Amino acid sequence: MRKFLLRLFIVFLFTWVLLEGVLRWFDLARFTIPTEQIGNNCMLKPKYAGTYVGGGFGEIQSEFIINDQGWNSTVDYQILQDTQKIRVALIGDSYVEGLHVDVDNSIGRQLDKLTRNRTITHEFGRSGANIEDFKLIYTTQIKGNYDYVFVFLRDGNFKADAPSFMNCNCPENKNKINGSIRSIYSNSAVLSYLNINQLLSENLLGMVNGIRSKFSLKDEEQSSASKQVLPILTVKKQVDWIFGPEVIVIYESQLLDINSKSVEYPIKQNTFLKINHKEGNRLDFGFDKHWNIQGRKDCAATMFRAIRL
Repeated sequence: MRKFLLRLFIVFLFTWVLLEGVLRWFDLARFTIPTEQIGNNCMLKPKYAGTYVGGGFGEIQSEFIINDQGWNSTVDYQILQDTQKIRVALIGDSYVEGLHVDVDNSIGRQLDKLTRNRTITHEFGRSGANIEDFKLIYTTQIKGNYDYVFVFLRDGNFKADAPSFMNCNCPENKNKINGSIRSIYSNSAVLSYLNINQLLSENLLGMVNGIRSKFSLKDEEQSSASKQVLPILTVKKQVDWIFGPEVIVIYESQLLDINSKSVEYPIKQNTFLKINHKEGNRLDFGFDKHWNIQGRKDCAATMFRAIRL
């Protein structure tokens, strides 16, 4: 038995090393962008530039540039109070971070082109960001500094109850468990490839949640066996909203249901604009649902219509 396990381990190790070599040789794995502590926040490494690789065969290869503030943008986010340009801020997750297209084709750059550079757009987007991150970004960096503030929201942004990257320790902090795991992932072509193309982390999380739900369901069945089952009245949950009335929410109906039976959005306090896509246009990459250039153009056009020039 021991010999069998030893042989199995050797085969596994050999296969892993072989896959690492193949993925690196053909440049099919996208590695995590290095991070750096900026103030209290764990941001992407300033002045770091490279190529984002996505898809099973590297179908997506786009250029990114990290600015001085740690965001994927060709623009540095210096607030000039005396500028004659209209200052625009856009908050969001990976859809706003825009690694799937060249940084020159981001939503912000598309908007600035539409306004003939009468606007200067700062994109505060980060992969995995959630509503708690958006709140911190809004209150600490954006509120009162911009003429227009847009937030791109998806249903998935409300699943977390704590910031995902703001006010956290960077992976370089080796005495933290999360930092060590992140460091291994950052240097493994196999893990990077599986996570980006096969949604490894989401599938593992779903598996864990599935196991938990099965155990909790059994507990509920046992505890309710002797109790009378009564009808449950569902009440809409109001999201914890911190954005001021000047914030404009942009959304896709497939990604955010503002008429949800379980969540109540403050549509009377803030303007909610649905992104309009032309029927028949391809908006993503098929295997990856993030917007391509056309999808980003449509998003920029929606913002453009809301800005009074």
